[in-house]
Amino acid sequence: MPYRAEPPLRTYAVKSSNTGIVLAAVIGAVAFGYAAMAFGRLNLVGIGTMVGCFVITLLVVSRIRYDKVAGGSGEVRLFRGHVEVPQAYDGTPLELPIDGLQVQVQTFETRLYFFATINSLTILTLRAGGHERKLSSRVFAAPEDLPRLAIDLAALRQGHPLPTHDDPLRNPDAPDEYDDRLEAELDALDD
Repeated sequence: MPYRAEPPLRTYAVKSSNTGIVLAAVIGAVAFGYAAMAFGRLNLVGIGTMVGCFVITLLVVSRIRYDKVAGGSGEVRLFRGHVEVPQAYDGTPLELPIDGLQVQVQTFETRLYFFATINSLTILTLRAGGHERKLSSRVFAAPEDLPRLAIDLAALRQGHPLPTHDDPLRNPDAPDEYDDRLEAELDALDD
């Protein structure tokens, strides 16, 4: 590995997500069960439902690799000249140079109105040197890391220093400078 001498500028923890596998198994089981029940008395609606379930299952299965990290967990490591991204099935990280790196962020929303749930999935696509890696937002250990990584990559591609990000572990109830000023003004009113 030619880049091992320098420490990474930032790291982002990633882990495999089993959501896609579970979803594919459930939809596939529904399609298989429907096919087994309808066998012998198939009609146009039954065939359409069965084919639709199988197509959805294939679409979900085709995207499972976006939720997979070889070894179950790893890190996206950001260096000045390249980014190391864990691959889905191979244990060696994919090294993509910053020069010529193409970054694409796509968000897909699924609205399930029963239980008033909205499911949002973001896919980060990294392309460089004939290689491509897609990571879903379910892979990142912290939900805010995918947009942070995209911002950091944009800064490096443009030759800017990395921006500082708010610490998600910061206690939002801890007093800050605004609280101190407000407390001083309230004390002045009491006098």
